[in-house]
This record gives sequence, C-alpha cells and structure tokens, in this order.
Amino acid sequence: MSIDLIDIKIKDGKFVLDETGDFTLIRGAERIRQQIEFRLSLWAGEWFLDTDFGTPYRTDILIKLGASGVTLDSVVGVLREQIITVPGVTGILEFTYAFDPIERLLSIKFSASSEYGIIEINKGF
Repeated sequence: MSIDLIDIKIKDGKFVLDETGDFTLIRGAERIRQQIEFRLSLWAGEWFLDTDFGTPYRTDILIKLGASGVTLDSVVGVLREQIITVPGVTGILEFTYAFDPIERLLSIKFSASSEYGIIEINKGF
C-alpha cells in the first residue's frame, strides 16, 4: 500500500490559491506531473534544503559532447533517471528526443506510468 502524497499547486512559478485565498492542493497524476517538471527544471545544488535534489546539469548534461565520454545518449539517460526517481512514477513507457545542434536545443517527449495512470510531458531544454 502506498501513501497518497499531496503537494501545493504551482503554475508559472507561483502558488495557486483558491477562491478563499488558501493554497490549492493537488494529488495523484497531477502531483506527479508537477514533481517531474519541478525536478527537471531545478538544477542539482540549487535548493538549499536538499542540495542533492534536482537534475545534475552542470556535471552531467551541460558538457561538450564527447568530453569525458559524454554522449547525447548519456545525457538522455540522466534525464530518464531523474524522471523515474520521482515518487509515484512506476516506469517510462515511451521516450523520444530530438537535438538541434544549431539552436543547442534538446526536446524530449515521454509518457510515464504511475499508479494513477499515464502521464505525458513534452519539454524543451
């Protein structure tokens, strides 16, 4: 049996309040989607309460391809690992990516399974 986690809803970097001025709480698939997006947007070491939390962009991603054995596949592997470590994610069902070397833009699209259903995200870095 798992615990049903609750989170405060955030939109555009701001807390979402209800009509009475209270925080809007989310759970289930909506909470998991928000946590995936939060983990991918936060750099490791950025959050003072847990400097291990977040994606290791400085050490594992924003390195010149080919340097220290870094490949596009290893970068995508780091992102996949970050997704799968979010509480409530039970697996990655589909994962595609495209890299534009001119614009230096990596786009990912994936669907992840959870105990609340399938979560789909399309994100660019």
